[in-house]
Amino acid sequence: TYPSIATFLHFDTLARREAVADRLRKLKAEVESNPENVTALDEIEDCVHSRYRFERRYAISIMGELGPLAEPKVEIVATFLASPDRFDRDTAAQALAKMGRAAATARDELIDAIYENINSRTGMYSAEALGHIKDRSPEVLNVLTFGKQNAPELFASVYEEALETLNKRDD
Repeated sequence: TYPSIATFLHFDTLARREAVADRLRKLKAEVESNPENVTALDEIEDCVHSRYRFERRYAISIMGELGPLAEPKVEIVATFLASPDRFDRDTAAQALAKMGRAAATARDELIDAIYENINSRTGMYSAEALGHIKDRSPEVLNVLTFGKQNAPELFASVYEEALETLNKRDD
């Protein structure tokens, strides 16, 4: 059989999206069942760099769902916090929030993301991620306090909650 015209012309079709989602779910399952399988994690990373938005965002989301298992790829996900595409930024911030403490190496990028996106989902998820990282450094406390004091009420509560999460004792 011959490839479809859509495949040849590199269109992002529904069928392609379904195939990508299926492939990424299978790769996620491989990583979860065998965390030493760096090949599967590397294949997910390849999708993070895709020129297709759906594939890129789905792969970033999968990294977040993998949590600590995706820790070696935190810096790659964090680079999307500075993307000109707001949906890439939102997806990356949300993924880092899901990673919890494993996202600690992205601390500086998360801080920058809040200062640049205080009134957006990127800022909200970045604040959530910083709360989960449990870094009580002055830089983190300052940015979360800045968000709490300067964001509109809807967003300010998220910064306040991140500060509370940050200060909770671990059981």
